[in-house]
Amino acid sequence: MTWVARQTSMDFWSLDIPKTDGFYFGENGYWWEEENRSSGTQVIGQGVDTLDASGRSSIRGGLVAPGKGRPARATIEASVTDVSRQVVGSATSFVVHPSSFYIGARPLGESYFWLAGKPQSVAVIAVKPAGDRMAGVKVTGTIVRREWHRVHRTRGGYSEVYGEWVSDTVATCKVVTVSGNNPAECRFTPPSGGSYILGFTAEDEKGRPVSTSVYRWATGSDWVPWSDETQFKMDVIPDKTRYSVGDTASVMFASPFTDSEAWITVEREGLIEQRRMKLSSGSTTLKFPIVESW
Repeated sequence: MTWVARQTSMDFWSLDIPKTDGFYFGENGYWWEEENRSSGTQVIGQGVDTLDASGRSSIRGGLVAPGKGRPARATIEASVTDVSRQVVGSATSFVVHPSSFYIGARPLGESYFWLAGKPQSVAVIAVKPAGDRMAGVKVTGTIVRREWHRVHRTRGGYSEVYGEWVSDTVATCKVVTVSGNNPAECRFTPPSGGSYILGFTAEDEKGRPVSTSVYRWATGSDWVPWSDETQFKMDVIPDKTRYSVGDTASVMFASPFTDSEAWITVEREGLIEQRRMKLSSGSTTLKFPIVESW
């Protein structure tokens, strides 16, 4: 008998934890970081064994702790070759949780985008994989604002532009979760426009780490140091990934320029709508009613 065991990271939507709509679980990166994230499949064990007189064998091996606060699925595949060289195989799988509970975080408020200087609240829960809420869990929250810093560097007579993300912790909070339908709240006020990461950490009863992070954008009246590796890139960020007729889409334009003129178009098999306006800040939010003619 030959066997191999693999472990693959999972997304939380496949867990389907009851009564957690709108909550984020695990460490969530920006959309471009998520696109570059690999599936995380790794071989955690393999071997060759002989069946006993009853045709059975036991496989023992250690599991790898899933990373970034996410669950994983372990799959064991085995194949047996008989004396006539016929091969029969089978496989089984199960979910591996990084801890006995997860931290859920949900930004509160009506708008997807924050406004600099306006107080914000984030709901925090501790929940078991089956959906049971846990009370008395001490959770530490950290709010980090990220800026893109660019410098000119000269080496051997060759000049280049080098940039990197610089993180700055702007606030912290400590909350204790409660059971039932009333989550704890982490409150803070974003000091300026830009991109923010909210990280929440705790430990379960065996000391295993539990982590969750959420990213958000804040609009403001000043210039915002967005990522501008090309120096002429502008991210267009919608508040949702899917809209229906009658909805109003809020779209933020992360501009590398201030006091600039913008030409904004809505296109679908041709030009539907266009606007020309002046952008006074590095983060401008516009609303677009979704009509049936689109």
